[in-house]
Amino acid sequence: MINEKDVNMPLDADEINALDNSDRDNNEDNDDSDIITINLAECGAISALQQGSAQLSSVQRDYIRTISSNALKSFEDSIKLSFKPAFSETLGKLTKEASHIDLSNSLKPMMESYTEQIKALNTPLISDSVINAFKTIQFPTLAFSKLVTQTPMIQTITSAMVNMDYHSCFSIANTTLKKPQIVAPDIVFFKISELAKVMKPNLNYPRGLSTSLNKLTKLSALTIADNADVFYDVSEKGFFREGHDDKSAILPSELNTICSAKEILTDFEEEFVSEQELMDFMSILFDTPTFASAHPVGKKIYRFIKKLMDKDSEYKHGFDNDVFFHSRARGMTERPFVNDEMLRAPIGVTGPGRYNNPGRSYYYFADSANGSEQEIQKHNPGKIVQTVKLIPTKSIVLLDLSGTMRRGKTFLRYLRFPLSSVNDKTPREYLIPCYVAECCKRIGFEGIKYYGGKEYSNYVTWNDGYFRFAGNV
Repeated sequence: MINEKDVNMPLDADEINALDNSDRDNNEDNDDSDIITINLAECGAISALQQGSAQLSSVQRDYIRTISSNALKSFEDSIKLSFKPAFSETLGKLTKEASHIDLSNSLKPMMESYTEQIKALNTPLISDSVINAFKTIQFPTLAFSKLVTQTPMIQTITSAMVNMDYHSCFSIANTTLKKPQIVAPDIVFFKISELAKVMKPNLNYPRGLSTSLNKLTKLSALTIADNADVFYDVSEKGFFREGHDDKSAILPSELNTICSAKEILTDFEEEFVSEQELMDFMSILFDTPTFASAHPVGKKIYRFIKKLMDKDSEYKHGFDNDVFFHSRARGMTERPFVNDEMLRAPIGVTGPGRYNNPGRSYYYFADSANGSEQEIQKHNPGKIVQTVKLIPTKSIVLLDLSGTMRRGKTFLRYLRFPLSSVNDKTPREYLIPCYVAECCKRIGFEGIKYYGGKEYSNYVTWNDGYFRFAGNV
């Protein structure tokens, strides 16, 4: 909390007013008719603050500069010790506090002290609406500046706020928005800063940035707030990491999944492959898939899967149910598929699947009829789904990726990205799963069991012929 004794200006109201009177005598505009009122829903709030500060005496402006500077020091210590997440150079390593950061509540005692010291000026120019503007714009902006890496833009805006030079904040922000690449902390400013929200009508956002910011969650923004080596590419509308020759951006929706804390915090055992490595490898698979197996991450994944082929591996098994289900979609006017067609993977018409590249005819099925139909309906809205019951007729060697995995939680998350568009010819979400399938084929696995939903699991085999028809569903 900011204590009055820490402010290097006299807090005695009589002293402040006495010093102000000499200025007031020469300022005929300082009367009650000039009290500034502010509508915070409009960008005019910044103009009103600027006008208000211009009408304050030099003593009053120096006083506000001092308490704002002292507030910055208090924010730095308080956020660092109590509120700031354990950000790291690697995306996704969070503490539980990250999802609960709320500057308005966490810093409420400090805000109240700051407000009381503004009120101590005891001048009609500091109306309730001006004080409210300090609370909802200036105070959060100063606090925000200590939550993120100090980029040139954030440093300059912070200095402008301390010195009540509000109009310059527009030019500073617009200069950054003209850049082809915007570093992550500045992106976070435009996502969650109260100042950015008020200025937005007068800012020149590049095409696509507003949409990207809307898709980015607050948790993801907080996660990358201390990563100055991560940047947003305006033309690609996605994120990259400095120092890597990636040509494929990480989209905001993908970044949200990467930064999700749901599965990160349960086990502190070191992962066999990191978030950053998988991000980089996804780009390699998108740009130059032929060289994936020669890439260090590609080799690491291959070695990891090869160990799972050991005879004692809990992730290696055969069919684990007596009955399975296979579904296919057909048009409203198309004839039903005959039994033999439902037992075989379609040839030559196969699109991209989670574990198959376009044109690869793999056979997909599930351990429940409802689960099998859900998977088909996701990709074929408006079509009829036909489902059959299957009974295994021979043994198989499957890799089980359907549950949890020691040292592989991050790896599994990259295999489970929800598909963002059914129209993509090369869905990014399927890049790493398809590479895993290629590794499995080379190692000797005949198929994969993978996560479908809370109530069912999916399966894929490279060949058909493992089942006999047991009836339509």
